[in-house]
Amino acid sequence: MSRKNKIETEKELLIISDAYIQGKTQIQIAHELGMNQSTISRKLKKIREQWKENRLQNIDAFKDRELARIDRLELEYWEAWIRSCTTRTEKSIKKKEGKGVEKESSLKTYERDGNPSYLEGVERCIKLRMELLGLNEPIKLNVAGDKGKPIPVLCLSGDASMDDI
Repeated sequence: MSRKNKIETEKELLIISDAYIQGKTQIQIAHELGMNQSTISRKLKKIREQWKENRLQNIDAFKDRELARIDRLELEYWEAWIRSCTTRTEKSIKKKEGKGVEKESSLKTYERDGNPSYLEGVERCIKLRMELLGLNEPIKLNVAGDKGKPIPVLCLSGDASMDDI
């Protein structure tokens, strides 16, 4: 197919998709463009496939962006955790004013165990990543239906409980 035909085809698909989005029927679109309804149907099928592909690409791009943000946040939590585990030194200087200026300084060193809230942040990042990637196991819930018989329900979120129903 020549470049001109590709451009014309894309333009035609754009016109058809615009008309379809405006709520026009296939017959109306076919009449306006001087085509058969079956041709419009085939072209709309192609348009829907393109839309689906674009949505999937957009979803993948969104996931990639969010995963990068989660990775960055997790790195910040790890760095804060490491800092919270190191020794801390405080230096104090006292001045006494009077006949002779006196200066007194002291240096105190404290050992620290680390702030557990940073590890909780790492854990949250891991949970977010697993949820975004769909790695959580589905939870099977039994919900009563007609005549009290249970209806099996799969819940895809790992945070669901019977209280959510």
